[in-house]
Amino acid sequence: MISVENITIGQLLALIAVIMTVVKSIDWFIDRFITPKLKKDSQIQGIEKQLGEIALKLDRDLTRLNGHDQQLENLEHRMQHIEQENGDMHDYKRLTLQAIQSLLKHSLENGNNVDDMRRSSKDIDEYLHSKI
Repeated sequence: MISVENITIGQLLALIAVIMTVVKSIDWFIDRFITPKLKKDSQIQGIEKQLGEIALKLDRDLTRLNGHDQQLENLEHRMQHIEQENGDMHDYKRLTLQAIQSLLKHSLENGNNVDDMRRSSKDIDEYLHSKI
């Protein structure tokens, strides 16, 4: 073993060169293996944060879409109700026109204002046959 008193400048320079080589090797190792891992970890954390934000937005969108679905169901229910009412009104109109038609035919048989009643009767007949 070399004692410190007997170290020459050449040996000291060689020791410094070895230490610098070791430090450079450690620095290279850190740059090559540890820094990329840290960067990847940081990137992963950034991606996880973005995914969390996206998931939150998707949850809000899902809630909004579920609300739209409920509104559509309500509208469909109202449309069915309106269609049923329209069908009832259609039947009511048909029955009313048939009653008026019967009254016109009765008046025609009795001879009161025959021309106007025939024209009205013909119009109602055409409507009943084409629309109802």
